[in-house]
Amino acid sequence: MYMLTHEGSFPSHTYKSTDNGFHWEPMLVDVPLDGFPEFLAMIPSKPTVLFMTLADESSCCPRPTTLFRSIDMGSHWSRADSGLPKGSGVGPIASAPDDPSLLYLGVGGAGVFKSTDGGEHWRPTGAR
Repeated sequence: MYMLTHEGSFPSHTYKSTDNGFHWEPMLVDVPLDGFPEFLAMIPSKPTVLFMTLADESSCCPRPTTLFRSIDMGSHWSRADSGLPKGSGVGPIASAPDDPSLLYLGVGGAGVFKSTDGGEHWRPTGAR
């Protein structure tokens, strides 16, 4: 179980619980925080895989611009934005119910992007 909290505008904090919400522990120990966590998504068919976006806190209107992935329930994170346009807002992510390697991601101003390798690489679908 995962939770993302916001305190005003900045910062937000991410937590995980392994006992159905009775206890919570912070996540994101090794993420280079050049922003703050904005969205958090778990891949339902592969619950050890998480995606998180970081919003740029240096702008007047923060928006998520960097995508990270964890394959170990949030213990370690790595960038997952290969093929995505730089500086574009990234938003909702969806996975195919029967194939955790097939992902779709909304990118502000650039449309929908698709990954067929679990988020390693992204390419535009042409859908807007």
